[in-house]
Amino acid sequence: ALGGLYVGWLSVQGVLRVQFAKTINLALSCSQFVEYYVCKLLLPLVAPLLSTEFRAWLPVGIKTGTKALFVYFAWKLQEVVSAAQSGLRGGLLFSRGVCAWLNRRGHKSFLGLSLEPDKTYLDEAVGYVLAALGFYVQWQFGFGIPFPFSLVMLPLDAVEWYVRWSVTSDGANGA
Repeated sequence: ALGGLYVGWLSVQGVLRVQFAKTINLALSCSQFVEYYVCKLLLPLVAPLLSTEFRAWLPVGIKTGTKALFVYFAWKLQEVVSAAQSGLRGGLLFSRGVCAWLNRRGHKSFLGLSLEPDKTYLDEAVGYVLAALGFYVQWQFGFGIPFPFSLVMLPLDAVEWYVRWSVTSDGANGA
């Protein structure tokens, strides 16, 4: 049983590391387009403020700051994409589950619309409305958990932070 859990953990780690690498790659490739212009804009403004011994490091600092800013933007963009995907998945799972449950109970239609998955788009319509509502709620809470629930979810929040740390840290220590 422990071997199966370990293999599952390694699979999750692999998928998340690839996703993390894609996010970082997006950030670095986008930052390369603007580094030249940011340096051209900021070097003349910041150079007079520094002593001559530190001016040689100014382009490195500006480029590193630009990359860090783009990593932040890419990370936030990935949060939005993940929220949209989980909203869509959750909304469709819920609506299809309710339709299947109603079908098992013998209800084949609702307001003249079929509840059978092969004959209707009602499950998709309800699922997409729920997805939009779920995304909106996540957006309003800043993709975090609101206060009373955050206390209950604190142990799982700690697990999530450990997973984030293990994915973004050194590969030899993460697994």
